[in-house]
Amino acid sequence: MSLDYMDQELLSLYREYEPCYDKLFDDAQSAICSIEYGRGGELFHRGYYFPSPIFDLVIGNANRGRLVKRPRKDAVYDYIYYKDKDGNLIMADKYLGDTDADKKLCYREFIIKSDSREIAPCFNFDKFLEQINIASFSLCEYSDGKIILYRNMLRSSIKMEDGTVSYGSPIIHAEDYKYHSSGLIDQAVYGEKFNKSLRETSLKFFHDESGILYEYQVVDHYGVRASPRMYQVQKSKLRRI
Repeated sequence: MSLDYMDQELLSLYREYEPCYDKLFDDAQSAICSIEYGRGGELFHRGYYFPSPIFDLVIGNANRGRLVKRPRKDAVYDYIYYKDKDGNLIMADKYLGDTDADKKLCYREFIIKSDSREIAPCFNFDKFLEQINIASFSLCEYSDGKIILYRNMLRSSIKMEDGTVSYGSPIIHAEDYKYHSSGLIDQAVYGEKFNKSLRETSLKFFHDESGILYEYQVVDHYGVRASPRMYQVQKSKLRRI
């Protein structure tokens, strides 16, 4: 194992985009051509369109949610997705609350694509800070249409008495992927970094004859070679990746 967490690049992008909310919103507004609605998936940023192809498969009691086929005008959904004329996702709004009546817009994520790279600053509408700050920043890279790496950085912020903002140490979630010659996912490594602490796990994936990923093996867990136990993918999460 051994992931490149891309710390400095993520921090640099964070600083670059932190003051850009208004411009990003204006650009997205002018490009929106279609809207979709999502239920569930609250544990992952972007819900149904969460970039990682595998993390919801290996985390128990977590799912990506679903798209709503027939949205009601009077309903408040967990996510609203905005796409451009080519069908590319360009903005995602996340609503939180115990009931539909209580739900309010809490996070707005902008998805910016350039060649084989996708970056996405996610802004938090923080009532306590009385301002809009970046809550997280994700980065994805693609090759031949397949995602080959995913990084997501969380960075807490606290408003001080003098009005300045103090930032906590970033937490970075990282994933790298390898594929079969068939184009199906073969292996992945995921890990988390906080200060100097690292926790990494490598996985091997198995597909049936139709290409559906149905089980996986934890090959190495936190630097310790794992036993050859196989883990079944939940029936509701079976898919071709």
